[in-house]
Amino acid sequence: MVKKIFDKIVKDQNNKEVFLKSALFLFFRIGGFLFGYLFTVLITQNYGKQVFGFVTLGFTVFMIFSVVSKFGFDINFTRVVSSNRYSNEQIKKLYFKILGITFACSLCVSFIFIFFREWISIQVFNKPDFSDYLYWAALALPCWVVVFINAGVFRGFKNNALFSFFNSFGRFGLASIILLIYIFFSTDYSNVSPLIIHFIAVLILALLSTIINIKTFSKYVNDKSEVISTKSFFKSSLPILISSSVFILLTWIDKLFLGVYDTESEIALFEVSAKIALVIGFTLEALNSILAPKISELFYKKDVFALQNTINFTSKINISISIFMFLLILSFPTQILSIFGESFKEGKTILLILATGKLISSLSGSVGIILQMTGNQQIYKRIMIMALFINLTLNLILIEPYGVIGVAIATSLTMIIWNLSAVIIIKKKLKINSFYYPLNIKNAN
Repeated sequence: MVKKIFDKIVKDQNNKEVFLKSALFLFFRIGGFLFGYLFTVLITQNYGKQVFGFVTLGFTVFMIFSVVSKFGFDINFTRVVSSNRYSNEQIKKLYFKILGITFACSLCVSFIFIFFREWISIQVFNKPDFSDYLYWAALALPCWVVVFINAGVFRGFKNNALFSFFNSFGRFGLASIILLIYIFFSTDYSNVSPLIIHFIAVLILALLSTIINIKTFSKYVNDKSEVISTKSFFKSSLPILISSSVFILLTWIDKLFLGVYDTESEIALFEVSAKIALVIGFTLEALNSILAPKISELFYKKDVFALQNTINFTSKINISISIFMFLLILSFPTQILSIFGESFKEGKTILLILATGKLISSLSGSVGIILQMTGNQQIYKRIMIMALFINLTLNLILIEPYGVIGVAIATSLTMIIWNLSAVIIIKKKLKINSFYYPLNIKNAN
C-alpha cells in the first residue's frame, strides 16, 4: 500500500517536488515547534507565568512591527523570483536595494520603541516593568526583518532547506539552546534574559542569512538587463504589506487586548493554549513553503489542471494530519497543558476553543497563498481588513464580560469567517477548490 501511494506521488513531478520539499520543511517545522515549546517550558518553569506573560507581550510588539517594516517585500520576492520572468542579475540588484530600505526603516521603528519604551509601558499597557522587555524586543526587530527578506529569496529560488531553517527552525532553535546553557550555568537569573538571548539568536540568523545571499549573488556577473523598478515592486508589494500586517495583527492582537485589559498570567495562559493549537496547522504551513512558488509557476504557465491537481494533493495530506492533531488535543487537553506547569491546566477551555478555530482554518486550505501567488493580493487584502474589523469588534464586546475566554472566542470566530470567505471567493474567481473535495480530486486525477 505504501509503495503504491509513493509510486503515485513520483509519477507527478509537481506532487513529487511538493511532497519531498515539504517533508524537509516539515522536519524543520517540527524541530522549530519543539524548540519553541522548549523555550516556553524553560521560561514558565524557571521564571514563572508572569515573566512569560511579559515575554509574550514583547514578542507581540516584535512580530507586529517586524511585519510592517518589511513592507511585504519577502512574499513579493518569492513571487517575482519563482515567476521566471527576470534574470538573476535583475533579482540581485533589486535584493540589495530592498534589503537596505527595509533595514533602515525597521531600524527607525526600533529606535522609536526604545526611546518611548517607558511611556508605552506605563500609558498603553499600565505595566511599568514591561519597559526592559520592550527594549530587547525592539532591538531584535531590524535583525528579524533582514531574516524575513533573505528567507523570501531562498523560497523564491526553491531552496527549501535554507528557507525552512531560517523561517521555522533557527529562531527558537538557537534561542532555546542558548537559554538552556544560560540556565544551566547561571545561579542568578535575570528576568529579561529570555529576550536578550532571543535578540542574540535573531542577530546570528540575520548575519548568517545575509552572508549566504551575498555569496550566492556574487556568482552572477553584471549584465545589461533592465533594472526592476523599485516603485513597481513596492506597488505590487503594498497589498501584501496590508494583508500581511492585518494577518499578523489578527495573530497577535488578542495578546495586545489581554496586555491592556488583563494580567500577565492570563496572557501566558492564552499564549500557551495558542501554541498548542498551532500544531493542527503546521502541516499546511509546511506544504505552503513549497506550494507558494509552485502555484505562482503553474498559474503564470496557465496550467490550471496541474495547479488544481497540486492543490488537491496537498489538501489530502493536510486533512488527515490536521484532524488527527485536533483529536489528540481534544482527548488530552489537561495532560498537554500540564507540560508547561500545573497552573496551566485551567486553560483547557481556551485550548479547545482555539483548536476548533484552527481546525476549520487548516481544512480550508492554502487560501492566502493561492490568492497572493495568483495576483489577487487586493482581494486577499480586503478579506483580511474585514477580518480585522470583525476581530476588533468581537474582542471589544467579549473581553469585558468573559475575559480571556472571550478573546479566544473572538479569535476563533474571526479565523473561521476569513478562511471560509476566501474559500468561496477562490472558487468563484479562479474556479479552484482550495480544500479537500473528493469529487474534484477524482476529476483532476
